[in-house]
Amino acid sequence: MKLKPNLSIIQSLLFTYCIENTRNSQREEIIASKNINKPKDLMELFDALTKPEFYTYTPEE
Repeated sequence: MKLKPNLSIIQSLLFTYCIENTRNSQREEIIASKNINKPKDLMELFDALTKPEFYTYTPEE
C-alpha cells in the first residue's frame, strides 16, 4: 500500500529550497537553477542540498 503525500510535509520540505531562506550564494544559485515542478530537478536539489546533511545525523537524532 502506498501512502499519499501529506501536503504540509511537502511544503515544509520545499521551504528548505526557498532562495529567501538562505544566506549562501552558492546554495541560492543551485536552487534558482532548478524547476521543482520537474521530478529530475527536484531529485537533483535533494541530492545536492538535503541528502548530505541528512547523512550527518546519528541514529539517536
